Amino acid sequence: MPFSVTAGMPVEIGSVATPAGAHVIDLPVGDYRLCFETGSADDDCWVRFTFVPDSRATHEVLLADSHLSPTYPLLTEATPA
Repeated sequence: MPFSVTAGMPVEIGSVATPAGAHVIDLPVGDYRLCFETGSADDDCWVRFTFVPDSRATHEVLLADSHLSPTYPLLTEATPA
């Protein structure tokens, strides 16, 4: 998922499903590609976020199992209910 960071703009990662709370990350100004990975091992779930400087990033699914069938272009906006 591509996104841009401007001066003085912290990046916050949080989840309502995790008691750990939110994490704030200070990234240098620029364009980034966010890679999100998740999985499980030995009944434990894990999540990894990787921020890669990349001014040419596009929205895409890099790897999916048989339960995910993305259609392009991917929806990149949402309206909360």
